[in-house]
Amino acid sequence: MHLVGRDKAQPMVLALFFWLVAGRGMADEPAKEGRLPRTAEGWSIRRVAAAPALEFPTALAAGPGVVYVASDPMDMPGPPTRPIDRILAVRDGQVSVFAESLWSVMGLEIIDDALYVVHAPYLSRLRDRDHDGKADERVDLVTGLGPKLPGFNGLNDHIAAGIRLGMDGFLYIAVGDKGIPRAVGKDGKTITLWGGGVIRVRPDGSNLQVVSSGERSPMSVAITASGELFSLGNDDDSNRWPCSLTHHILGGDYGYPYGFEKPYPTCLPILLGYKGGAGAQGIALEEDGLPEDYRGNLLFCDWGLQAVMRFELRPHGATFSAKRRDSIVVKGELEDFRPFSLALDPADGGIWLSDWAYGGWSASGTKAGRLYRLDYRGTDRKPRAPRPRLNEVAEQVAALDHPALSVRLEAQRKLSALGSKAFGPLRDRLKRAKPVIGRIHALWALDGIESADARKAIREVFADPQPEIRAQAAKWAGIRGDAASLPALQGLLSESDPVLRRESLIAIGQLGDSGAGPALYANLADADPVVAYCARQAIRRVKAWDENILVDVLMNPKRSQQALLLVDGVYEKPVVEALVSVLGKTDDPTLRLRALEILAGLYRKPAEWDGRWYGPDPLSKPEPPHDREWSEDVMARILDGIRMGTTDAQCDIRLRAVELASSLGRASLPILRDVFRNERDSEVFRASIRGVGLLGDSLTLKFLIKLVTSSETSTQDRLAALDALNHSRDVQALRARVGIVFDEKAPGDLVAEAIPSLARGGFLPTADLSRFLVHTDPRVRLAALLSLRIHEKLAEDVEIQVLDLLDDPAPDVRRAAYLAVSALGLESALPRLIEEARKPDSPDRWAAIWSCCRMPHPRAAEIYLAALEHRDPILRNAAEHALDALRGRIDPQLLASFKAAHSPASERALERATAVFEPIQGWRVLGPFPRTTPLELLTD
Repeated sequence: MHLVGRDKAQPMVLALFFWLVAGRGMADEPAKEGRLPRTAEGWSIRRVAAAPALEFPTALAAGPGVVYVASDPMDMPGPPTRPIDRILAVRDGQVSVFAESLWSVMGLEIIDDALYVVHAPYLSRLRDRDHDGKADERVDLVTGLGPKLPGFNGLNDHIAAGIRLGMDGFLYIAVGDKGIPRAVGKDGKTITLWGGGVIRVRPDGSNLQVVSSGERSPMSVAITASGELFSLGNDDDSNRWPCSLTHHILGGDYGYPYGFEKPYPTCLPILLGYKGGAGAQGIALEEDGLPEDYRGNLLFCDWGLQAVMRFELRPHGATFSAKRRDSIVVKGELEDFRPFSLALDPADGGIWLSDWAYGGWSASGTKAGRLYRLDYRGTDRKPRAPRPRLNEVAEQVAALDHPALSVRLEAQRKLSALGSKAFGPLRDRLKRAKPVIGRIHALWALDGIESADARKAIREVFADPQPEIRAQAAKWAGIRGDAASLPALQGLLSESDPVLRRESLIAIGQLGDSGAGPALYANLADADPVVAYCARQAIRRVKAWDENILVDVLMNPKRSQQALLLVDGVYEKPVVEALVSVLGKTDDPTLRLRALEILAGLYRKPAEWDGRWYGPDPLSKPEPPHDREWSEDVMARILDGIRMGTTDAQCDIRLRAVELASSLGRASLPILRDVFRNERDSEVFRASIRGVGLLGDSLTLKFLIKLVTSSETSTQDRLAALDALNHSRDVQALRARVGIVFDEKAPGDLVAEAIPSLARGGFLPTADLSRFLVHTDPRVRLAALLSLRIHEKLAEDVEIQVLDLLDDPAPDVRRAAYLAVSALGLESALPRLIEEARKPDSPDRWAAIWSCCRMPHPRAAEIYLAALEHRDPILRNAAEHALDALRGRIDPQLLASFKAAHSPASERALERATAVFEPIQGWRVLGPFPRTTPLELLTD
């Protein structure tokens, strides 16, 4: 599970570690019993249940007289590989077990007498048939709902989580970025979701679909009165992807982990991002009894910020923007308050809130968790409308206009279940103009009847004056695949309302008729970016690939940017042919450059997903390779296009074409050889040198050797040739590289470039490297120093040479020497390090302190103590580790004087460093490394 302020939580093993090392236990729990989180003005909170009666609560669902609470020991004390979760029922403060032997329960939803449970890898429906308070029927509606193993990587976070029922009759499920390799619905339909997003399925387990992708770890879906979907996800360990408030649309991709940072992102943006939190589950406030300015707001738990967040949204084109963000509940004096999930009580509009009480357990296995009740008591509270009984058709139709969404949804379901008996009243209600919300529910109630007359009645509203109704009809046509609606949908693409255009484009894409291509291309340059995105997705979905149309839109200045986004990543022959054609026709250099880049990206398809999670910090690793070949003739056409780029009139385009050719593999060698032979621009020529070298071209090897060894060749060309030869295993190439190093007339930067690769390959032992530690060129001294092997004991004369570099006149060499002496374990350097660390104005003070911390020694204790207050967190952390390694070896008087003279924050840091961790013998902050690792690798 997620770390504090990061993800959902870690398994109990890590939880115990964090709290035991902090000296925390259950000693203060009795004092907490009377404490409550602090609420915003107008709100009240009370605790309803707590551990041990209720333990490790996650998802919630509220029904008449009962609130169901997921109890998740699987993710807390564990084990995380057995179905040990339960669902508790809380009635009048009394807690009982409703169901058990479940996997990690992260989502609950009630529909009539059934409880729907997301416990990856299952979506199950539970019922209490004999009304004894316990589930006696379980039907698994979806299997494979998540990683191949429930205990995937020993964790169970980043998986399928919160579930909500939409007015369109689908259950919407948030899925974390471990994704779904292969889920199977009750009707046999399968889906795959690489990464996080939202999926949906009918309550009977049929029609399983992917809604959106490219999110990190959304934990629930909040659905508004008009059916809009939102989630609040977590940031990643790189802090480049934030806690994300996302508006999910069908077919939407939000770019995580690799797409959102690209120079030309083809994904949709999130609505709002912030750092430091950990978004959990939430709801949309669509019940009555609250002030009007709360209507339609989103409430989400933020486990990391220890708050229940409120987001007020406003329409912004085809999507929304965040008008307001604040909190309605914060931790107050309750330090271990960790809110996770919310549920609206349909009976009275109150809100149930689960709290993990994270940190409130001890090694003895004491349970933790709380359930709260939130109510709005402000003077501006609106009176709640009476709850209808919903026994008669007239009551049910009237209830479609009720201010509470729960009442409207129940009435809608009852009317759909009546079938033809409800058709007439529903058709009449759909035709009546106001209130609009009742018309929307009437439309979806008609959809639930599934008759020809009902479909005809819905199609009639395509001519309705209200855009909200037409948008819902468009959504219906896409869901039902109603081909008869296609002409009407195409007509809606010229409407002024962006939401209406958005839903029409999505629906046309679902219908899959490539004949709609011209209408879709007409909307490619829509002024609303979300609508333009939907146009691109619709074209891709219906496969409306026409070379002539593509060339026209690519050449059209008003459409070219959107057209480039459209074809980026599309592996279709007409797309490739259109891009190659544009290269020969357009006078726009920017268009030619982008066409080349897109063509190169299409040369190979990306690797197929093997179902593995890419981890909490995927951006620290390269994007998965594009390594699958596809059509040979199309790949050959791509190379034709790249060749055209290498002969372009503009140098910058030729340069980029050469770089792209170098990335495509040996099939591009003929192109690079031609450039190598014919290019006159020096920068492009050098790029071709690097390319043939990178691809190991034996035909150009002798020319490269001649370049690198010729004193008449420019230094820049020699450097490029040397870089190329570094990739070769040829003996002649090796001799040329070694010859450069020992050539007294060779330029210093060339020697410096040759040394590291030879050292890494084992061709320059330490005895040879040492002669370069005293070279006249500081670049050579630096290269030699950083090429020393960090676990190889140095001879005494070499050690002296390294120590002398602490006084080198070149700052880069000097600071590298500080790194070297600690990495090499040269304790003889400590007196000098301590001396330099004591100088407040020394430019090398930071490096000296850092190096001291890497070699813990009692003589440097005062340096470590002072570093505890340094503004750099990395340095503070290094000092704590150094002090930890010296536990019991530091002068007590020094410790006492430090505590008396310095800040409480430093004192707490010292206590953690000296009392928490076990001593680490021979600690190295960057180790361990293989024996042959050169120092240069530590500087990257």
